[in-house]
Amino acid sequence: GLEDRPQILVLDPAAGGAVGGWDVPRDVAMIGSSPQGVVTIDKPKDGETTVRWYEPDGTAVWTQDLASLGADIDTFINDEDKFGYRVNLSPVGDGFVFSSVEAVVAVNRAGVSYAASCWSLVVTGDVYACVDFESGELVARAIDGTQRWSGPEVTIVQGVYQRAPILVSEEYVYDDKYTVESMDYAVIDAVTGVQGPTLVEILDRGRADLMGTPEHPMLIEIERQDDYDDPTTITVHALAPDGSQVLWSTEIQGLQYARSVLVGERVLIEVAHGSWTVIAVATGEIPGGGGMVGAPATEVDGDVIASNYGGIERIALP
Repeated sequence: GLEDRPQILVLDPAAGGAVGGWDVPRDVAMIGSSPQGVVTIDKPKDGETTVRWYEPDGTAVWTQDLASLGADIDTFINDEDKFGYRVNLSPVGDGFVFSSVEAVVAVNRAGVSYAASCWSLVVTGDVYACVDFESGELVARAIDGTQRWSGPEVTIVQGVYQRAPILVSEEYVYDDKYTVESMDYAVIDAVTGVQGPTLVEILDRGRADLMGTPEHPMLIEIERQDDYDDPTTITVHALAPDGSQVLWSTEIQGLQYARSVLVGERVLIEVAHGSWTVIAVATGEIPGGGGMVGAPATEVDGDVIASNYGGIERIALP
């Protein structure tokens, strides 16, 4: 915050100047905004943290202590030491989902609509799909908590780390000696839960993340290395909207746990801490000298708003 007190500032994305703001009672660990309002989660302190919803002008609408949602939720999300890298915030419909390694909390202007433990979770379209902690069943819900569909036990590729453009299941294929022969990947319709086409077999070297939009789904394949700090090969695959074919693939060298984001017609891949490579969505080519420094926050007219140690800046992508 400013003046030694925690505040939320509203910035003009075009010019970067402050156009509004308000004081908040605690330091903010995460924040999300939508036309319906602003949600924050306090930075954990002394075993406590709170989710808060504000009107766009800063008027407080509701607050919810995580401890009141149950011991499991509080344990998995409210961790001072691990909060920064194990809790994620994703927009869903007119609300947001907070997710951790084994927990999910869904909120909108009306309050907390759902809180539960789950093995893995995918946010795609206007639903979030959670694998139930006890039954192993995949259940998709709208942000108000309404169940859209459910399915039998299924493993989903995407974990709790990003919003995904498509929902993909994975299944082991065994030979006659019950040895894993390969993996089958299939697209699940996020609206109906119906399993669709099988993906091309490209996930053969390590882990993969889904990112992008429904129009431009991307699969980021990352080759595993023994040492966490060793550089590795990252392959970016552009998929057809239904996930049935690969349109192009581009290899780059980067981090084993690289972040990725789609900004307009560019894919940004973190190749070193704070440094990103830019790839063209249409062709898979890397524009001449394509790169940027900082952490992407949002897009403005094809440019990216990025934060770094020096503050916030608007960067024109190559």
